[in-house]
Order: sequence, then C-alpha cells, then structure tokens
Amino acid sequence: MLIYGDDESVNLLVRSSTEPNVRRYCVSVAKLPNGNTVNITGFGWHNPYIASPMVNGCNVTDLRNLLPSTFPLKTTIILYEHQCKMTEHAWHIESLFGKNISLMILTNRTNTNYELSYNKTAMPVSIPVLIFWINDFNKINKTYTNISNIEISMNYAPVIEKKFRPAVLLMFLLVLFILLCGNFWAADEFVRKIKHRHTNKENESESVNTSRTSNDNPDTVSNNNPNIIAESKINKNTNLDNKTPSNNEPAIIYMPYCIIALLLVFAVGWLLLIFYFPKVMIYILQAMFCIGAFSSLTSCFDRLSYFLPILRRYRTPSHTCHKPCTCQLGPFNVFTICAMIISLTMIIIWYIYRQAEWAWVLQDLLGAAICITVTSVYRLGNMRVITLILLGFFLYDIFFVFITPYIPFFQPSSPKNTSTITTTTTTTTMSPYTVSNVQTIVGYRKVARNPSVMEQVALGIGTNGEVVPLLFALPMFIPESEIDPCMTIRKSMLGFGDVILPGILLTFCKIFDIASENRWPIYYVQSLVSYFIGLSLTHVALYVMNTAQPALLYLVPCILLSTIITGLCRGELKELFHGRRLQSLLDGKPKHVESSLLAASENSINEQTQQSTDVVVGISDAVGAVTGVENR
Repeated sequence: MLIYGDDESVNLLVRSSTEPNVRRYCVSVAKLPNGNTVNITGFGWHNPYIASPMVNGCNVTDLRNLLPSTFPLKTTIILYEHQCKMTEHAWHIESLFGKNISLMILTNRTNTNYELSYNKTAMPVSIPVLIFWINDFNKINKTYTNISNIEISMNYAPVIEKKFRPAVLLMFLLVLFILLCGNFWAADEFVRKIKHRHTNKENESESVNTSRTSNDNPDTVSNNNPNIIAESKINKNTNLDNKTPSNNEPAIIYMPYCIIALLLVFAVGWLLLIFYFPKVMIYILQAMFCIGAFSSLTSCFDRLSYFLPILRRYRTPSHTCHKPCTCQLGPFNVFTICAMIISLTMIIIWYIYRQAEWAWVLQDLLGAAICITVTSVYRLGNMRVITLILLGFFLYDIFFVFITPYIPFFQPSSPKNTSTITTTTTTTTMSPYTVSNVQTIVGYRKVARNPSVMEQVALGIGTNGEVVPLLFALPMFIPESEIDPCMTIRKSMLGFGDVILPGILLTFCKIFDIASENRWPIYYVQSLVSYFIGLSLTHVALYVMNTAQPALLYLVPCILLSTIITGLCRGELKELFHGRRLQSLLDGKPKHVESSLLAASENSINEQTQQSTDVVVGISDAVGAVTGVENR
C-alpha cells in the first residue's frame, strides 16, 4: 500500500507582537452541545491569559479567587486540565466571565473525542473551546521569550498547490536498486546450483566408471595414493568456498497450493492481530523485523564479500566446547563475523532511535536488505503458482484498503473525533470579528471517511506513537511554509509486500530468460518496465484521489498482463505457466522437450527401467569387487 500523510486540520496560529512571523501548531476544536457552532475562519487574533497549573478549572471558587474578575474582549484563557469533564471546565469559565472570551484547555490526552455532551442541559456551553496538546504548548514557551506578548488565532488552511516531491523519485530509485540486486542475486544462485548439480552428476558417472575399471584392473587402484586424493578434495572445496557462497537452498522452490492458501490466511490473521491488539503486536512486529534484518543484512554483506576474494582469506580456528555440552564451533570466516557485528550494531541503533527524524534512513536500509534476500530466495518454478499468489494478495490488498472502511466490524469501538480537522495551515492574518456572532455562524469542514484497516496498521494508530517497521518511509521534503503540524505522517510509505510479491515474478522472468538462452533478457526487461508503469499509476491515483492506494491494484495487472502478452507473442505461454523448460534444465535435458502426456509417460517408464538396470549392475559390480579382494 502506498501512503502519503495528508489530513485535514485546524491550526493554531501564534505570532509575536514584535515580529510578523506566524508559527503553526495543531489544535482541536471541541464540538459544542445544543447545535452551537464556532466560526473558525473569523476567529480573529486573541490575547492569551495563561493560568497557573495550580488553578483548578473544576472548582468555581478556585477560579473566582485565582483569576482576575474581568477580561478584555478577544481574550483566550489557557487552563491546565484537571480531574473533571471538559464540559465542566468550559461551563465554569463561561458562567464566570460570559460569552466574550474563549477557552483553551491544555491536555496530555490523544485520540480523544472532544465533544462537550456531558450534562448539556445544565451546562449549555457556547464559548469556543480549544483543546491543545501540552507538549506543543511547551514548544511555544521555548520559542518565545515573553509569552505574554504573543497573539493567537486559528483557521483552516488554504489548498496548497500539489507539486512534484523528490520523495517520489527517491522511492523509485530505491525500489529499482532492490529489484536489480534481488533478481540478479537469484539468477546467479540459479546458474551456480545448476552447474553444481551437473558437476555432481558427472562426478557420480566418473566414479561408477572408475569402480568398474578398478574391478577389471585391481593393480591400478594400488598405485593411487589415498592421501593425495583426500588432499586434492580438500583443496578443491576450499577454492570453491572462496569463490562462491555455499547454502543448501534448491535451485527452484516448489510451492504447493495449500502453502499459498496458508500464506493468505497467515497474512489476514497477522493483519487483524495488529489491528485489534496494536499495543502488544507492534513490539512483536519490531522484534521480528530486527531478527529478519539481522539475518538478511548479514547475508547481503556476506554475498558482497565474494566479489573480493581477499576478504574471505582469513578464518578463525575451530574450537571444541565441552560445557554445558560437547560441540564444535567453527571455523568461521573473519569477514562474516565482522558483517554480523555491523548488522547487529545498525539494528540496535535503529531500535534505540527508531522515533528520531533520521531513523527512516536505517529503517529503509534494513528493509532493503530484507527485500533483496527474500526476492533472491523465492525462485519459483512456474508462472501458474506466481499468478495465484499475486491474485490472492491483489484481492487481499483491495479488501483491506477500499472495503473495510465501510464495514462496521473493522472500525474502532469509539467514534472518531468529529471536531478535529486536519489540513495545511495558513500564512495570512485574520481580520477581527464580532464576538456575538460566534454562535450563529457555522464553521464549514469536510468529513473524512473512516480509515481502512491497512491504513490504521501502516500508520501505527493505537500503538502510542511506535514505529511500524515493515514499510519503506521517505520524508516528503516539504518546505517549512507548507508543513501542516496536524499531519502526523509526513512521509511517503510503501509496504515491503509491494516490492517482494511482484519481485518474485521478476525473478522468475530473469531465470526463464537464462533457461531459454535468450540473447536479450526480453522477459525480465518487460516485467521490470511494467512494474514501474504500475508504480507510476499508483502515484497518479494517489495524486488524484488524495487517499491511500493499494499498490498491488496497479502493479499486479501491469506485470501479469505484460508477461502474458509477451509469452503469447513469442509462443511460449505454455512454457511460462508449466515451467517445463526450467525443469528440463534441472534434469540436464535439451531445451526443447516433448510436451505430450504419452511422451512424458514413456520417459518415466524408461527412467524407471534404467534405474532398475543400474541397481542390478551396481550389485554385480559389488559382488565382483568382493570376489577380487578374496582372490588377492
């Protein structure tokens, strides 16, 4: 899912009487009872009166004794919230000082529905009530040396012209880098494993021929020094380890349909767990991210070291531990140990400073390592399985972005703040207004739709400000004059799944080009181009609709249709969906194999007959070898 943080807001405007610069802060306007409204656009500039934190707005006597008896027009009294309803704070102020003033309540509460509905018949509040976060008020205290010389106002923001943001280009470059690294890594692993598999088959055939020759000429075996043979094998293995990474992954991963269904069920269940239990699941999610990032980043560093063989020259000796149990450690490559230390250090730094403004750099680096590693590992053997995966997550993304806002089951139990508006701020000053018109002029606002499940999870709603790590986040690089303080998310976001899932198809196209021995990687190039066409369409839709977009809605049709059309034009669509060309390459067969069921059944029968013959020959050779030993 692709997200830009862009909400509608009401902003508190603060200026000093000695300078014309206006600073903006986010403020909430409480919904008044009995249909009373506030004219936000004509609020004007007010002089604040800051009461002591000891002044208890819940006690009328306390307010009468500690506050002045009268206030001039256009005064805003600023009170700290105490242990009673906000309706009581507002009614006590209005009953003492009339309707010619406004009230600002400083609070630590967030995600609260500020509606003055408590005892609205006995306390019909009609004065403007602003709800201001106490942390922002502390920022004002630090900004202005003499806070008694400031003026405050509020207004909606004018619509700022949409401009091209550098974050879009940076996001494209980051995704391009991830896909190229992951796809070429996967292709290199595929080629290496194919060569390794064919080499093993040749060695097995040579060993069978050697055993047969030794049975016919037993004297030749005695001339071979077993120590020399063992030493040559060790040297060969050492040289191979210095040139290529070793792992036990298969060249092609076979994924049955039940695994695809389990992946979808797991994705849905995990998303709902984060949605309903965000305060607990966010820490589990961060722990999983740290573990995956450590493994992936170490693998990426280890992979890079094979381009410089000198980095893999030094090894630590092996050690045998006897306590608490007997086990052997090592030998370890020195560079691998350094890579693990660097990866662990980066992860620790990110976790400690994950809420800092610059933490997105480390988060994107760690996320890129995860996506590169996953894309390189998931080398699927046919397009049929990949199509099912992409279509499943295509529907999954659409449902949780576009459908869930209209299903009550997926909405929070408490209603959203209907009196808080979030948008960009204004830079103009307001003309004074007549206070008596406050109750009669309606303040217009847009009612935003309910956020979807995917949006709430991606934005970390309900996690007490914790960072959701499974997405790429790039700052919008918005100028200070265009920043909206009520816009909690000022970054462009792209989920890991929007890179990994299409990246699996790109990896398959890259491998298919290798198996087809294409002079030009036609399938890989078209899939890469179609991916960025889909990503561009996502940004266009985001720009036009001004709401979060499921990126797979545009990516999946683009890359699937493009690959299918290319396969049709080249007459290779069946090969793409069945994966026989890759299988024939794994089996060491020619590139063009027969595709009929009759030929396949005949081949399987011949293979079984040949295997039976090999077993009989092997038993005969073993008996002959034993007889030769007895004769000697």
